Amino acid sequence: MIAEKFFERCLEVSKAKGEEYTIGTGEKFKNFESVGERLGLSAEKVLMVYLLKHMDSIRYYILHGKEAQMKVSMGGYSMPLIIWCYYMASCMKNNT
Repeated sequence: MIAEKFFERCLEVSKAKGEEYTIGTGEKFKNFESVGERLGLSAEKVLMVYLLKHMDSIRYYILHGKEAQMKVSMGGYSMPLIIWCYYMASCMKNNT
């Protein structure tokens, strides 16, 4: 039951924030590709930076018991999973 609620929350956050990642293209992985092109990095490396940023915020919350930048209660815990799902979806798309 708790896991189901968490995954439901992930879907809600993904839908709410998803448009930011598509840059209007409808492709969730597009943001990572776009940033990578501008920085001369692979989309996977950019994704790792985003993922680590969220993990650092969660780590700060756990160590200090308070939020710094990220609103943990507003989907912050779900963002690493969402970003990882974008990556896995991209891998599946490219392997078909």
